[in-house]
Amino acid sequence: NDSSKSGNDAIVLGTSNGYVIGYVVEELMSFASNSETGVESEGSPVPNLRFRAHGTDTGKGEAITAIKCGGDGTIPTSARLRGGDERPASSSNSRSLSSSILLTGGEDGSVKQW
Repeated sequence: NDSSKSGNDAIVLGTSNGYVIGYVVEELMSFASNSETGVESEGSPVPNLRFRAHGTDTGKGEAITAIKCGGDGTIPTSARLRGGDERPASSSNSRSLSSSILLTGGEDGSVKQW
């Protein structure tokens, strides 16, 4: 996911139990840097994003078999319009709020857009 406008590039992964998890790259690099310099890091880095995309708790058809970032999302535009501002976003506003479309494919053949 390239959110370089906001400086928050992300790595998004799909799991075998149907969850999407995401990490902000800058935070992962900081976690890794602290580990290499001997600073105590407990366990694994905590995901910045986690949600159930496919499956149920039955274990059938849960796995995410494909994941793709589909481009810029509409959250910044929606937020501006909701606030009554129909003008294009200024560069300072677009840096603070961004979104991306995410497509996932499930083991059961379903495709979902987030």
